[in-house]
Amino acid sequence: MTLWILGDQLNHAAVRQISPRRVLLVEAYELGRTPPMHPQKLVLFFSAMRHFAQELREDGREVIYLQAETLAEQACPFNSLYWDFMAQHRALLEGNPRLGVLYKSWDKRSPIEQKALRHQAQTLRQQIAQGEV
Repeated sequence: MTLWILGDQLNHAAVRQISPRRVLLVEAYELGRTPPMHPQKLVLFFSAMRHFAQELREDGREVIYLQAETLAEQACPFNSLYWDFMAQHRALLEGNPRLGVLYKSWDKRSPIEQKALRHQAQTLRQQIAQGEV
């Protein structure tokens, strides 16, 4: 079994109780953008994840530690679909207080990055429609 541990759940006791064969940790820069996180806090957060991964390795566990990409072939496809949906329905959703923070994050992206995310989503939808994905 592979156990996926979120960065705010670094708990040795839980890992020992479940006793997984592998542990997956994903470092996602996107985490610090939504809601906005101070850069120093984000550094400490990722540092804690990396140290936790090393401790698990020393404990004899197989650890898969990934650094997620926002835009790339290795990026999670749902990331672009999510942001494209949010951009497409901005007029409807932006007034929601819980979603306003997301739009502030979207607005901090450069127009080039916004366009690239929307293009990636469009390409993915075409691949799905053609049965390639």
